[in-house]
Amino acid sequence: MLSICIPTRNRAAFLDATLASLTRQTVFQRTDEVEIVVSDNFSSDATSGVIAAFKERFPTKIISLGTREPVDPNANFALTLEAGRGLLRKLHNDTLLARDGFLEEFLGLIRQYESQRPLLFFPNGRSIKEARAGLTQCRDLDAFVRHVSFYSTWIGAFSLWNDDVPVHAPLFHRAAHRFVQTEILFLSLSAGRPVVVCDLEFGESAEAPRKLGKKHMESVYFAEYLPLLRRAALAGYIRESTLQNEIRRFCVLYYVPWYHKLSGGKFSSQFFRDFRFIRDYAPGFHYYAACLFYLLFCLAGRTVRKHRKLARKIRSCF
Repeated sequence: MLSICIPTRNRAAFLDATLASLTRQTVFQRTDEVEIVVSDNFSSDATSGVIAAFKERFPTKIISLGTREPVDPNANFALTLEAGRGLLRKLHNDTLLARDGFLEEFLGLIRQYESQRPLLFFPNGRSIKEARAGLTQCRDLDAFVRHVSFYSTWIGAFSLWNDDVPVHAPLFHRAAHRFVQTEILFLSLSAGRPVVVCDLEFGESAEAPRKLGKKHMESVYFAEYLPLLRRAALAGYIRESTLQNEIRRFCVLYYVPWYHKLSGGKFSSQFFRDFRFIRDYAPGFHYYAACLFYLLFCLAGRTVRKHRKLARKIRSCF
């Protein structure tokens, strides 16, 4: 009934923990309602051994795939979706640990929506704070963007019903960008198909082995996600106010803290050059607000660090 589809490459330790969190659950061990599909994208570490060990323990419940050479990540996503046999096939990060009871709740949602078959989206409780409401049906793209924001890009939230796989999986194979899952959601909502956002928390993400760099943020989010939003707005599927609010939220509340973290908490002399990404997509007020926000962010952090150092010196005197 449910296929957990895990594309992976060179993350053996994370994959081992993720598979352990899934296979230890009662419904996986005692029933045949859940299968796990793992596709190894030509890993050079111990990934194949990790998959083989779990396959040996659960030979009928784990489907293992492997590529003979590295393929585009999108193609690896498609391989797992196409190899699944479940009524619902959910993409799952190789770093996403599942809490106990995760699979039972998931199967309950499948039974609840099996007859209607809206697209199901699982942001793992990451919808914007004011929009969290358990189960929310978004009937248009504007409502969806306002509800989930840029978490629409997360592959771990994406799922397809078995009938949708032949229609949408080919998009992963031929796409030239990274957010095929987001494009599928946008196209479906634009065509009038509702998406049910399940804001239940199913698990926690282990720390990813690699962090998004500044150049990666530019080439992926600024070059692909924000233009995707703009096209939807130009086509009339997203209101201009929603677009501007999402640009503000992404640039100020997401990119600025990432920039600060990647800069090691230090103010960079190349700050304004690096922030040209924001200027391209959030001209005028939003750009200067982001700059001011970051300056205040740095000053506040510097002040806190100074107070902590002073407090440590004072304590060392006693």
